[in-house]
Amino acid sequence: MVNSFFVSGLVVMMQLFFSSLGGFALAKYEFKGKKYIMILMLIPGQVLMAPLYELLYKFRLLDTYTGLVSPWAVSVFGMFLFSQSMKQIPQSLLEAGRLDGLSEFGIYWNLVLPVSRPMIGAFCLISFMGSWNNFLWPQIVLNSQDMYTLPIDSKNAQ
Repeated sequence: MVNSFFVSGLVVMMQLFFSSLGGFALAKYEFKGKKYIMILMLIPGQVLMAPLYELLYKFRLLDTYTGLVSPWAVSVFGMFLFSQSMKQIPQSLLEAGRLDGLSEFGIYWNLVLPVSRPMIGAFCLISFMGSWNNFLWPQIVLNSQDMYTLPIDSKNAQ
């Protein structure tokens, strides 16, 4: 149970930071390749499991917390969700932050995130439940029983 709380909490924090940052960039900035990123976001995560496993094997990250958590540091669903939410934030708010001397990260941290609090709460709940109930990836990556999360441990107890 401790492993499940630790892994789920870590995944939620990482997904919240990176997905909200990516959603902010997709919603508020125009850059070359933005359409291609949106198309690449349509690739299902299950398709990437074999290459991710091979990559973790080469970096010797199998059966570690880093190998368990790092592939899920960014949620495509979260980026889309935050992108749609942050499109509603007026551009004048961002321009006011620039006039006040905030950096682009400062605008994100001090202006955009506080406005997005309802979306943050909803996303944290969805992300935690998804990570808590994740069975397939921990089953693939973990070998030692002391690293097992609750879904795998309860499967082996039966």
